[in-house]
Amino acid sequence: MKYSWPVITCVQVLLWAGYNIIEWLSKKDGYIAKGILFVLFFYLSYLFALHIIGFKKKALLLSGLSFILYFLGNQLFEFLVLYSIISY
Repeated sequence: MKYSWPVITCVQVLLWAGYNIIEWLSKKDGYIAKGILFVLFFYLSYLFALHIIGFKKKALLLSGLSFILYFLGNQLFEFLVLYSIISY
């Protein structure tokens, strides 16, 4: 499929955004619950990529890269927001 990478990337960004919202709503939960939630969302991300691509290694690589990009973007956003709040 010619446009499979952009489709997978967009859907995985939406999945990680959903993960971020659910994690924010469950801020009182323990680390075990958050770990289970992360594994669940990572597995959903992997299954979607596997369904579209059909190759296990590429699907795992794309899911891992999308999580790394999500995590780095989330940390950068939090740093910029906290830095802007502290500087005022």
